Amino acid sequence: MTNGDTAPDRLDDLLLAELRQAVNAADPVPGRLLDSAKAAFTWRTVDQELAHLQFDSLADADSEVAVRSARTVRLSFATERAAVEVEVDDAGLVGQIVPPPDGLRVLLRSGDRIDVSVDEVGQFATDRPPTSPIRLEATFGELVVITEWFGLS
Repeated sequence: MTNGDTAPDRLDDLLLAELRQAVNAADPVPGRLLDSAKAAFTWRTVDQELAHLQFDSLADADSEVAVRSARTVRLSFATERAAVEVEVDDAGLVGQIVPPPDGLRVLLRSGDRIDVSVDEVGQFATDRPPTSPIRLEATFGELVVITEWFGLS
């Protein structure tokens, strides 16, 4: 299986793929076990509180679907413990979280997380416009508040 043109990492990947196929063919994972694993995975966010969308400046009054044709969007999210106001445009994000959180991150669909500075009254800003849907994650001690996904498009 060695080849002078193939890098060792590529050979390792091929060997692992062959081993995975052999194990799955000989001893497949039971469906109940997969279901249990998926259910357990959902508990990873049990300490998070979802901030639901309360206001969308571009929402069509006759529809539940938000229209994203303009280049500025004003959104409000809320939980019982926190409120998030955010404006998204081609320049970035500007907003405020009340009460001010201990920390704030922008979560990207790719899984990347970007820390954002928050001042003493909960105001924040970024100079990068979102290129894909994002969500905000604010920490208040042990409590984590996370918004629904949002973006310009």
